[in-house]
Amino acid sequence: MKRFWFALAVAIFFYTKIDILIWQRIFEEHKLTSLGIGVYHWGWLQSLFGFMTLGILICYPNRRRMVTFPLSLAILAFSGMEDVLYYWLDGKNIPAALPWLNSNPLILKPVTVNHLLISAVFWLLFVIGLDILGGLLTRVTRQTFSKFRLSPLLPLVKTEETPARLPASPQS
Repeated sequence: MKRFWFALAVAIFFYTKIDILIWQRIFEEHKLTSLGIGVYHWGWLQSLFGFMTLGILICYPNRRRMVTFPLSLAILAFSGMEDVLYYWLDGKNIPAALPWLNSNPLILKPVTVNHLLISAVFWLLFVIGLDILGGLLTRVTRQTFSKFRLSPLLPLVKTEETPARLPASPQS
């Protein structure tokens, strides 16, 4: 569990640092913002996919974590959390209004600093809840299948340790 959260924190941290370094230090610094929108976002998504893939490999062989890691990273990257980190890691205040984020369906509209923070916290709590729910479902599934000593991929089979419970037949 600690490895999952540590990997998720490292991934969103470096994903945000890439955003800061490339967007601010290259596109904004050299007045190339009009050229960079499509190209930049495509490369930015490629780095996100790379972090997702590394997270899947780190979480192997835990299938639940292999699914929830890329999902959680994508949610945090697009829910406002990355935008909050963007300004905090760069040492700047979050602007009062962020109109370029108004098309994002995961952030409250109109996007203000308060709406951004509320959205980021909501989706962070959603990711934590998703992890807790996944853990509970895994535990229940393991208990259910261990009760019958079965693999979750096999059909229900009667064994000597788990005899069928049939009502007693009337004796004549």
